[in-house]
This record gives sequence, C-alpha cells and structure tokens, in this order.
Amino acid sequence: MSVNSLLIPHARLLLVDGNWLTADVLVRDERIVEIAAEIAANDAAKQIDATGLVLLPSIIDP
Repeated sequence: MSVNSLLIPHARLLLVDGNWLTADVLVRDERIVEIAAEIAANDAAKQIDATGLVLLPSIIDP
C-alpha cells in the first residue's frame, strides 16, 4: 500500500461506448492504476465512498 493511494469504491463510470459501469477505482501517485468490480479496502491509504455519485476519470477540463 502506497501512502499516496486513494480508493474510490462504488462509483458510476461513463465508458467510452456510452454505457455505465459501477466499479471501484484505485489511484496511486495521481494515476488510475486499477478499475475493478471490487478492490480490497486495505489496498489504499485513503478511501472516498462514491455510492450514488458519478466519476468521469477521462474528462479533464472539457
């Protein structure tokens, strides 16, 4: 586990094809390193629960 890691569980993600996916997102050193159905909470130093929220990881200053 990196001290610069963040787990964002239960986020709704908009995929490139326009479909939606509910998944966990793991960020380390300001980069997304994993998107999966379930990531263990002990894989990250911090956690933000995104239940009911939308996460758009590929959109930066549209």
